[in-house]
Amino acid sequence: MAETNRRPLVRKTPRGWFFQNSSSRRYLLRELTALPMAAFAIHLLCGLVALSRGPEVWAAWLAYSRHPLVLAATAIALAATILHAVTWFSLSAAVVKVAPKPVIVGLQVTFALVALGAAVTWLAVMG
Repeated sequence: MAETNRRPLVRKTPRGWFFQNSSSRRYLLRELTALPMAAFAIHLLCGLVALSRGPEVWAAWLAYSRHPLVLAATAIALAATILHAVTWFSLSAAVVKVAPKPVIVGLQVTFALVALGAAVTWLAVMG
């Protein structure tokens, strides 16, 4: 095989590529929603560890979880989760290549029912 002097084409990506159009901004926003969700998952894992270590540690974790900053972070994580779910539902209709409206509505109804079930369960356990 003959060796050539050709170099592969490497396209330079500009620094602010995600600000160039709205679909890139939505993509970046959807990907960034993973950060608060990951932080909340770590918070819950710490709660499981606290629960396994006894009543005193669990009570301390509960007190920490009631701090206003933690509650604000939880609200941000909830908003990020809802935004992520809504944007993901829109993408899933494009992936299955069917009419998007029934798929998106079906996924949103399912999401709402699961959220309602979780809220009812939480109220039953905490109330």
